[in-house]
Amino acid sequence: MEKVVIDAGHGGHDPGASANGLVEKDLTLKISLGIENHLKSILPEVDIHQTRTDDTFVSLEDRANIANAGFPNFFISVHINSGGGSGYEDYIHPEYPDIEFGEKYQTVFHDEMMIFLSTANVTDRGKKKKDLQVLRETIMANILTENLFIDDPNDSVLLKDETFIDGLCQAHAHAIKKVLELLQRG
Repeated sequence: MEKVVIDAGHGGHDPGASANGLVEKDLTLKISLGIENHLKSILPEVDIHQTRTDDTFVSLEDRANIANAGFPNFFISVHINSGGGSGYEDYIHPEYPDIEFGEKYQTVFHDEMMIFLSTANVTDRGKKKKDLQVLRETIMANILTENLFIDDPNDSVLLKDETFIDGLCQAHAHAIKKVLELLQRG
């Protein structure tokens, strides 16, 4: 049975970014739970674990430990960006053991996300690599998504829209499904 770990970024005393009446830790939890619901509907046989299911703090080390303990096929960490800019981007670790394969599944994931996001005129900020602890310390295929900018006026309007959030969750679920299919093929 395939396993997926979904990591809602931040939580508890670590709110992440906040602006325009939004708080990152609340959005990441909402999106992560929504991803699980959509993923269960399209792949009912997949075993899904969350690093958190409520507003609690989980350290980066504990997030990796939760993922690594369950031997999942795929790990996804969900975040909201801030700091000037707009749009969507995702990350893999620059020293992923098989970087060619990492780039391949990142492209599959990213392209699937942009099918939905382009319908909402969300800027494609691209596929990126960065030495992020949660990616470095998880031992399976993994990705971190930065879903729009909480401090951008246009992005924040979308992040407040329930229909957009549901579509974003559904896009993540379909992107995960495509990666799992790729992982099965090797």
